[in-house]
Amino acid sequence: MTQARKIVVGISAKGADAKQLDELTRSLRNELRQIDVSSVERLSDGEAPPASKGDPFTIGWLAVTLTPIVITKALDLLVDWAKRAQGRNIKVTIGQNTIELPSATPKEREKLLNKWMKEVDRGRST
Repeated sequence: MTQARKIVVGISAKGADAKQLDELTRSLRNELRQIDVSSVERLSDGEAPPASKGDPFTIGWLAVTLTPIVITKALDLLVDWAKRAQGRNIKVTIGQNTIELPSATPKEREKLLNKWMKEVDRGRST
C-alpha cells in the first residue's frame, strides 16, 4: 500500500473579508473530506505555508494528507471548487512544487503531479 503524503492548499478570493474567507475554507475542507483523503486540517496561525508570500487576500490554508492514488481526484475537486465563483483562486504545494489552480492548464497540473509522484517514489515528499 502506498504511504499517505501531504499537500498544502491556499485559498484566496478577491473582495472577500476574513469571515467570508473563513467560510470558504471550511466549505472546501468539508468537500475534501468527502473524497478518500486521509485528513484535512487547517494550518495554525503561526505555521507559515510553503511558498507563501504574504498575499493579503489569502486567509485559508489547509494541509491535506492523501495517498497518490487520490491526488488527481483532489486536484479536480480543487479546480471545480475554484471555478464555481469568480475571483476564487487556489495555490497547491506538493513537495517543493507550487501551482495556482484553476489557471494552470491540465498539462501543467499533470507535470506537477508527475514531479510529486517522483518525489513520493524517492520518499522525499512530506
